Amino acid sequence: MHFRMILSPGTIPLDEVTLSSDIDQLMHSQPQDFLTKFESQLSKFVRAYSRSFPTQLRLATNYTLLQSSKRLRPQLVEQVARYLSNSKKKIFSDELFYLACAIESLHNFTLIHDDLPALDNAISRRSLPANHIKFGEANAILAGDALIVLAQESLRMFMKSRSYKPSDHANVLFYFNLEFKAVLSGQGSEFNNKLPQNKKALLKLFEAKTGSLFGIAAAFGAILAKEPAAKWHRFGQELGIAYQIKDDLEDGDLGPTPPQTHITYHGSKEYWENELKKRTRLLTKKFSKRNAKESMALRNLIEAMLA
Repeated sequence: MHFRMILSPGTIPLDEVTLSSDIDQLMHSQPQDFLTKFESQLSKFVRAYSRSFPTQLRLATNYTLLQSSKRLRPQLVEQVARYLSNSKKKIFSDELFYLACAIESLHNFTLIHDDLPALDNAISRRSLPANHIKFGEANAILAGDALIVLAQESLRMFMKSRSYKPSDHANVLFYFNLEFKAVLSGQGSEFNNKLPQNKKALLKLFEAKTGSLFGIAAAFGAILAKEPAAKWHRFGQELGIAYQIKDDLEDGDLGPTPPQTHITYHGSKEYWENELKKRTRLLTKKFSKRNAKESMALRNLIEAMLA
């Protein structure tokens, strides 16, 4: 399947990047095979997209997106689609790549911009220098912007597919924009003195900042399988909340005055450990009886994320 794109002079059209040779096998592979092929195609995709950029901007754009990472959100797209299709419905491989690429590009945009001096002022990410430390603040801002455009291009490529209806295209845009807005709202609340005053408010913040991207990923998986996306969108949000609880628990002892956006400001470590166990059980329970092989793979992904 080939989709035409019009890019600036001197840029390789993205549809000339060979996608089908590896991606055709994505929905018929084991999870590790999916990751290997996804990494290969993502690298080709972003390098073609950024080729016309000035050198430092091009390097900054590729730097964060292509770093070694777990690719949890693309995995969730693929595993939800696999689970819902139960190998009885065809999951179109190019479309899987484009939706997985869109969510991963959005995720990495948030990482680059979160690390900026005006926000978290972080100096490292994934044990490497943060993007603005390595390439300067201006290039980091523009690299984050470039990844948003890459995400939009990925969505546009999906919407050129004839394998999905206009209503599917509309749903993709709906969930992407809904949760992109939620990410911005969550970050804005934190930096505009609207800090959570209780556990309920904290979990709503987690839903916005972390649950939103997992919500997009699960909804995309359902759309790929041509199944209703609403309940899977909610499932992804809940998974993201649990993942953020787990992430906070791994921070260790933050002393007597942890940040107000951290779980230990609102309860003991033991309370949140029990909350995570409860949420993990609820998230994996629904996969116990359906589609044995596919449900096992999805359950394993969730348990690995929350372990």
